[in-house]
This record gives sequence, structure tokens and C-alpha cells, in this order.
Amino acid sequence: WEAHRVSEDAAEELRMKLAAAEAQGVELRAKVSSESASREKAVSAFLAGEVDCRLLRESVETQLLRGEKAELELRQQNTQLQADMHTLKANEQRLESAVALAQADMHTLKANE
Repeated sequence: WEAHRVSEDAAEELRMKLAAAEAQGVELRAKVSSESASREKAVSAFLAGEVDCRLLRESVETQLLRGEKAELELRQQNTQLQADMHTLKANEQRLESAVALAQADMHTLKANE
């Protein structure tokens, strides 16, 4: 009878150890699941950050291209304006020469009268 009781005590102790191990296993599975979820969130955040960076880079590159295009257009306009200024100056000199000739002709006409 004593051996039977020792055997039951050992069995009870083993059952308690098994229950504790099962509880510990449940805790570990919950912890692994939680860490896995955290890892997935971190990966998702990282990928979202990469997408945001790529979109930002593309936006900046687009703006730079627009800026370069605008700068080129302004340079072309500036070149055209400079050409127009030279044309205006030449026309102004021709007009001044024509006025001077007309005044000379007026003096000649008055002198001939």
C-alpha cells in the first residue's frame, strides 16, 4: 500500500509538472505569437517607409525636372529678349537717323525758299 501511495504521489507530482509545462508552453506560444505580430508590424512599417521614401524621391525628381525645364525656358526667353532689345536699339538708331535727315531736309527747304 505504501508503494502504491508513493506511486500516486509521484504520478500527481508528474501531473503537476506536466500542467506547469503546458501552461509555460501556452505562455511561450502567446509570446511567440505576440513577437511575430510585432515583427510583422515592423516589416509593414519598414515597407511603408520605403514606399513613402520612393514616392518622395519621385516627387523631388519631378520637381527638379520641372525646375530645370522652367530654367531652360527662362534662359530661352532671356535670349529672345536680348535679341529683341538689340533689334529695338537698331530701329531706334535708324529712326534717329531718319529724323536727322528729315531735319536736314527741312533746313535745306527753308534755306531754298
